[in-house]
Amino acid sequence: ETIQIASGIGAAGVKFKLAKAGSPQKLGKWIVKAYQLGLKITVGNGVQTDIGCLTEAVVSFSNGYYGPGEMNGWMKLSNPLLDDRIKVEKCELVLTGSRVRKRDIRLSSSEWKILFRRIL
Repeated sequence: ETIQIASGIGAAGVKFKLAKAGSPQKLGKWIVKAYQLGLKITVGNGVQTDIGCLTEAVVSFSNGYYGPGEMNGWMKLSNPLLDDRIKVEKCELVLTGSRVRKRDIRLSSSEWKILFRRIL
């Protein structure tokens, strides 16, 4: 596995992207594995839509990663897909009307999607 190899050759950290992982579940596994190996982590894709960036943030949070992210691709869109439902306040990704909380998130591995009960 690439994460194991990176750790073995002395890498200090890794950067993960949902698009490279292929699914939210696999991204979550990568995050956990990197933590187990003591690697620093960054997550994000600066050219992704708001849905992709929010998905990366939720998967990161759900797997214990609260560090810096590059979930900012949506900020470059003139017409965000979530109709301006997310914004950044004091370095936190915030949903209009409520913050993303773990109890509001359910990962559905059988369907490869994330369900946001209080958002969509």
